[in-house]
Amino acid sequence: NIMHDGNHMAYSNNKWMNTIAGACIELLGTSCVIYKRSHDFGHHGCVNHLELDRAFDTTFPLLRLHKGLPCLSYHKWQWLYGPILYSFVNFGDMFGQYDEIAWLSNYPVRRGFISIKALTSRTMVAILWIFLYFLLPMYIHGYTHMYTVWFLFMCVFGHSYLWFFAVNHWTTEAGMTDFMNISQTNWGALQVENSCNFGNGLWYWCLLSGGLNFQIEHHLFPGYIHTRLPEIKPIVEATCKEFGLKY
Repeated sequence: NIMHDGNHMAYSNNKWMNTIAGACIELLGTSCVIYKRSHDFGHHGCVNHLELDRAFDTTFPLLRLHKGLPCLSYHKWQWLYGPILYSFVNFGDMFGQYDEIAWLSNYPVRRGFISIKALTSRTMVAILWIFLYFLLPMYIHGYTHMYTVWFLFMCVFGHSYLWFFAVNHWTTEAGMTDFMNISQTNWGALQVENSCNFGNGLWYWCLLSGGLNFQIEHHLFPGYIHTRLPEIKPIVEATCKEFGLKY
């Protein structure tokens, strides 16, 4: 909750508080700089867009999550093997950071320029993370004990992240888009129609998901802290009804 709000500059009115909150993601071995570029610009700017939302090309061909991708013979079984792959999501985030940098930098719409200073600091943090969370515990507790706990943590984190994201965007109710139709789509309408809410009447889902269960409101107002999203839900829902948008 803290990391997500911080990287959206929604955690506090103070810039440095937001920076510190957003940097919590570094504790998981990935980068707040890369996260803000790929998530804030790529995902939020063009949600469920085949070419610009990074979720689709990083999972294909193992998983087919967009109707615009080719359907291969084994994809009919992804409902079975998909949860197994979810266990390795955080490994991809941690070890795929430099591929992410290359992807972000090769298309103007992605606004992905990352400075040498940011790249250097990310490399230093990655080395420090490997030492503190992997090498040092392995030295103290031994390889067998350390690796079991570390692998379990990575798997649980991967599932907790993916299940919340999947129910918000990778459903049959969420819309999809690509270069063929995005030019005719209003940005606000895109956020509403390509996102899904869940469990809005249950307070604990907002707590556990960091407000991701109010995904439509979050995509329209990413600068709102997640605890305020329930307050604007009636207004957003009424406005969508007024303009004939699927909510």
